[in-house]
Order: sequence, then C-alpha cells, then structure tokens
Amino acid sequence: LEEELVEWITRIQKLATKDKFEWFSELKFDGLALSLIYENGILSHAATRGDGKIGEDVTNNIRTIETIPLRLELHESLSAQRLLKIIPLLTKSTIEVRGEAILTKKNFEIINFEQQRNGLPAYANPRNLAAGSIRQLDSKITASRKLVFFAYDLLGVDIFSSHSEKHNTLLALGFKTGGKLEQVCRNKEDVFEHHKKIAALRESLDYHIDGIVVSVNSVELFQKLGVVGKTPRGAVA
Repeated sequence: LEEELVEWITRIQKLATKDKFEWFSELKFDGLALSLIYENGILSHAATRGDGKIGEDVTNNIRTIETIPLRLELHESLSAQRLLKIIPLLTKSTIEVRGEAILTKKNFEIINFEQQRNGLPAYANPRNLAAGSIRQLDSKITASRKLVFFAYDLLGVDIFSSHSEKHNTLLALGFKTGGKLEQVCRNKEDVFEHHKKIAALRESLDYHIDGIVVSVNSVELFQKLGVVGKTPRGAVA
C-alpha cells in the first residue's frame, strides 16, 4: 500500500515539478454517492451519482434526511474575509454539494432486529440498505431509516484555493464532514501517519469506511492534473 502511494506521489510531482505540494487526507465513506444542487441557497434537486455522472432523481427522499440542509445558513462565526466568500453561496450562486448517504452501524442493527422480529430476512450490509432507502417510492420509509449525509466536495463556484477550504466551508454551511478525522498533510510521511490513525480507529467508528482518499490539496493544481478515464489524476483511494 505504501509503495503504491509513493509511486502516485512521485508521478504527481513529476507532472507538476514547479508546484508546491500539500495533500488532503479524508475518509472514504461506504455509502451511496449523491449530488445536491442548491439555487439561491435553497435545495432544488438531488440525484444519485452511480458511475460518476448524474443519475436517478431522488429529491423528494433526500429532503427527509435531517443532515441535509434544505436552506443554506451559516452555522458558525466567520472572519470578514471568509464571510465575503460565503455570502454569495447563500444568495446568488447555483452550487453542487457532493457526498455520501450512509446508515450508521447502530441504525443498521436496529432495522435488522425489527426485520427478524417480524419474520423477515435481515439486510446484508449498511451500504446496500442505504442505497435502497434512497430509492424508495415512499419518502416516509426513507425518513424512518435515519440516514446520515457526509459532504466531501463543493462545486460550481471558483472561489476556493484548497480542498481543505471547501471542507471548512461545508462545515460552516451546516453539513457534516469527516471533521477531526481529516487532515492536511505536508508530505508522504504525514499521509502514512494519518492512514495508520484511521486504520486504528476504523472499527470504533459508528459507520463503515473503505479507507481514506488522498488528494492534491490545491484546487488549481488538482484541476490542472486532469482526469484519467473517470478518475481524477490528483486523487487516490
């Protein structure tokens, strides 16, 4: 694993030799990828992202998830400089928030307990149940599953210099992120240490993860590196 990461970092550094490197390491949530569109600060529609493109319209069901704001509002005090950046997101911009809808381990156990008590088969895993819950025809069923949404990207406005700044903004707007389990890493040694930290905590988390995602923190460099197939060259899982 470390050899593959070193190869990736070396490859990126060769492609962008004059750039200063900093890495952003975050959780890779094991859920259903969603795209949320906000217009003038209000949730207008939501869709699954299956193959990386916009998929099924699931707007009505998404509105039942408590951790998805229906209207963007500030949830913390900000400096004047940051406030000037964020105000347009609340009033004028059309923005896209990407993230994962997940089912906690605790809720998964409760739902399976009810299934078995009613003589029904248990669900296989939280990820499939989360995906099935999002696609329900009855929004009340989606609401009863108590899904949680974790945001990991903010698109549609060209005002952010780093991926970590996007995450800080998502937090300020009321979204859940990986929070203290995310880290800006100065070098590959920091990345390895963060990976070890998350590996040690993995079983104690109240949700399933697939590991971590490491990205070039600079938004400009990330975009400059482009895409290989469907995968951004500036990120690795």
